[in-house]
This record gives sequence, C-alpha cells and structure tokens, in this order.
Amino acid sequence: IRSAPGMLAQIVSGALPTALSPHLLPETAADLDFGCTCPDPGWPCKHVAALCYLLAERLDEYPRDLLTLRGLSLDT
Repeated sequence: IRSAPGMLAQIVSGALPTALSPHLLPETAADLDFGCTCPDPGWPCKHVAALCYLLAERLDEYPRDLLTLRGLSLDT
C-alpha cells in the first residue's frame, strides 16, 4: 500500500483495490475459523451464518474495515 499511493487513495475513498483482495480475503471457507457455544451441530451454525452475512454487508459498505480485521491501520 505504501508503494502505491493510488491504492491508498482508493481505500480511503471507500474502495478495496482488486490487487489487495488475494492478500486480505480468505481463499476458501476452510481458511475461516468460527466458534459458537450453541448446541447446533451444523457448520456453520445459524449464529455464525448470521454473523457472516452481517460482516459481508459491513465490508460492502466499508471495505476499509477489512484492513482493521487483518490488524492493519491507515491511521498510523
């Protein structure tokens, strides 16, 4: 990101550059780790599924939050 100022500008404006996607997004569902204490034996349980939908909705609206989830900050 530091070596590509245009990429930083895209992120700040609310867009996630395509070049970053492979580095920030999981490749498969197996790359994700969830836990829930409910008794539902399914994977994912309805609680995890709901969380995934809400997270996807949030990241659609605020792609920059994906950096936060990965432990990165644009504020520093």
